[in-house]
Amino acid sequence: MFTVGFVEHVEVTILIDNSVGTVRDVVAEWGFSALVKVYGSEILSILYDLGQSGVALLHNMKVLKVNPEDVRYIILSHGHFDHTGGLKTFIKKHGRDKMVIAHPKVFEKKVLMRGKVLDYIGVSVSKKFLEKKTTLITCKNPLKLCEGVLFSGQIERYGHPEFCEGMYVVRDDGEIVEDKMLDDSALIINVKDKGLVIITGCGHSNILNIVKHAERITGVSKLYAVIGGLHLLSSDEKTVSEVLNSLISLGVSIVCPTHCSGLKIIHALMSKKPEIYIEGGVGRVIKI
Repeated sequence: MFTVGFVEHVEVTILIDNSVGTVRDVVAEWGFSALVKVYGSEILSILYDLGQSGVALLHNMKVLKVNPEDVRYIILSHGHFDHTGGLKTFIKKHGRDKMVIAHPKVFEKKVLMRGKVLDYIGVSVSKKFLEKKTTLITCKNPLKLCEGVLFSGQIERYGHPEFCEGMYVVRDDGEIVEDKMLDDSALIINVKDKGLVIITGCGHSNILNIVKHAERITGVSKLYAVIGGLHLLSSDEKTVSEVLNSLISLGVSIVCPTHCSGLKIIHALMSKKPEIYIEGGVGRVIKI
């Protein structure tokens, strides 16, 4: 368990999502990216994921007046193209003095089974490229970025199933094995007098496992917000209902489902607990 500390408040700006909000001139693409700015013992800007194209990311940053040079840490939630595709473009232009943090399995050769065809869906830049252009840290264990802010490390499983159907890894010897998405990671922020704010990319490891993991490593039992992809787009209504009911029972105050979360979770939120629902979309700013 970490002595996690806390931040005074946090501001999350969605830079990439499948749709846009009400902000003019931004563009959407399949993927996710968020600028997480924390205010505590220091003011720290963290870029969590980079969408699938650096073009969209940099365009939206410009429109939303987010300065890429302010970013100190880049967190990769997992090794899929729609969360890491913007890496090369961003790093080439703004990689100086940046620290990239990810699980070591992010760089595996990840593929998706489409019928009988395997499509590569992994990271488009090499580990060597990032080592040359940035300070790259790969770790399975939680990592404290500053007071109140943690990279989750590998998410422990607590009985809730992963969402990784059709996903495989091609090993160096050519063997194709099921991908259990052990690289799936989250950003965990403890906000003073509020509780845990959890940012996810896709939530392949299941948001309920992620929340339990966050509580265990921080010792903080109060869940305040869940923001990001929940990978419920292909889940049945029973699974969606179980996830939402569990989050509600934990006392969550904000749920902002983005990217791969699907419409079922949005409909369920609007039906059961509309007051905790915040719509995602590029340009959305959530202040806690």
